[in-house]
Amino acid sequence: MASVTATVSAENGDAGLSPRAAVIDTDARRAHRLGALLGDGGIGTGVEASNADVLVLGCDRLGRGERETVARLREKAPEAALVVVVGRPGPRSARDALAAGADALVLSDQAGECLEPAVRAVLSGQVALPRSFGDGFRRPALSRREKQVLGLVVIGLQNIEIAAQLHVTESTVKSHLTSSFAKLGVRTRSEATALILDPEGGLGLGVLAISTAGEGEAGGG
Repeated sequence: MASVTATVSAENGDAGLSPRAAVIDTDARRAHRLGALLGDGGIGTGVEASNADVLVLGCDRLGRGERETVARLREKAPEAALVVVVGRPGPRSARDALAAGADALVLSDQAGECLEPAVRAVLSGQVALPRSFGDGFRRPALSRREKQVLGLVVIGLQNIEIAAQLHVTESTVKSHLTSSFAKLGVRTRSEATALILDPEGGLGLGVLAISTAGEGEAGGG
């Protein structure tokens, strides 16, 4: 994501006020809206990122490029508070935003009510997240069989091999993968494996169950 700093002069904002915010966005309309919301909340805008007390990054989604932008902003302004406003969040958006260096995540469609309180919270040393994202920090509630199937995926087995190993049908394996992928917030085997094995923010092998002996579930699942 090639970020640019949009210098926004909100109608009700005053750059002389404290705190001061810099809105960083590639979308000029969204940048203006965020600046206006900050100004309405008594937060000064129209300052450069290097002089801001808080950086507000607007983005459509929190993909790899956006996470890299968050990390760069954090490196360049380690003392500033950093709030991410995202339009299309994913299941791991909150976790990814904080891991990259953000202090808060605000959903774009809730920015009118939540942006200014989130900024105030992070400036006072708190972390601010939508309540609905609390589950993103809990381990997914996988069934015993889902853990087994994922464990065999992680070590490289294909569906037909997993079915033979667990004494179930291949369609049963696919069903378990579909449900476990939904719980993990991923779409592919490679994404699931990366999520589990990521040394920094992954779920870890403790989420799996590799052993298949003595399950007594032949033909079931």
